[in-house]
Amino acid sequence: MQRCRLCGQPLAVRQDGDVCDGPTCRTRARIEQNYEIAARRQAKRDRFFEMSVRRAAPLFDELARRLGVEDPDTLPKVMTPYIEPPVEARSLDEVLDLASHIAKITEKAFADGEADLNLYGRFTVSFGDVEEKPRMTRDESQETPATSDEATTLEEFFERREAEAGDEPLALTATCIACGGNCCTRGLAHHAYLTPVDIAYFRHRRPDATPASVIAYYMSHLPARSIARACLYLTETGCAQPRELRSVTCNRFQCGPRREMKEQLDAQGAGMSAVVGLAIDHDRIPEETGEMIRVVTVKDGKVTVHDDLRLGALPDHGPED
Repeated sequence: MQRCRLCGQPLAVRQDGDVCDGPTCRTRARIEQNYEIAARRQAKRDRFFEMSVRRAAPLFDELARRLGVEDPDTLPKVMTPYIEPPVEARSLDEVLDLASHIAKITEKAFADGEADLNLYGRFTVSFGDVEEKPRMTRDESQETPATSDEATTLEEFFERREAEAGDEPLALTATCIACGGNCCTRGLAHHAYLTPVDIAYFRHRRPDATPASVIAYYMSHLPARSIARACLYLTETGCAQPRELRSVTCNRFQCGPRREMKEQLDAQGAGMSAVVGLAIDHDRIPEETGEMIRVVTVKDGKVTVHDDLRLGALPDHGPED
């Protein structure tokens, strides 16, 4: 007689599987199944990461040589996802949708006046389940986006915004240049992540602003062409908006590769960096290729995109289903 592997009760004669129909056992079986699925996904992500590290290693060695770094291990370096969608003139519907959103949040910001920050509701945006994305950092704790805020009043928020809007080291910005704006791809649906609190900050910076001037300002910075299927402000060279007036989410969001690079720069005090951007499906082309990558270095305040470098052939092992 077959018995349930969880509770030991006899199984029905025609029952499939090794778990009885009891609700407790069925629930436990589903939990076990979910754990197994999660473990397989994690193993796949780990294999992809290790394969990516091996494929990118020769590029980092070459970059260290070009930068004059004798020991490649001392060079601040990270991998990052790389996107390469086409650049195009955006549709009138997309532009009008953004204009409508900006008009709505501007109206709310002016109506609320000096209201408390809490009245604006949540002003950061979830970036989804990062567990489903290929790993690009050694420390997986870096994979969780950082967008939290502890400000409770507009005054506190404005102070933090001033600090966040300052210039950042080019050695850190290299991470975004190599990536091309992976986080910005969600900016189309979220209207550049602009919320009423961003308009409140605009008014803080420009007390004489009117609703019409706010709308005109944001619309005037729309580029003629931008990255397809991404935020309307995302161009080939980065965001078309000045950093100090981008949304709080855009200035605050720190992806895993950026945080990993910042830690290295803080620890080593280096004024140089190297970033290898890899397409998240770079294993689709197993042969040596000049596609699927963007390689960037920074040294002495100069950004260099190494278009001449090629991605080596895929190592023998790779991700499996």
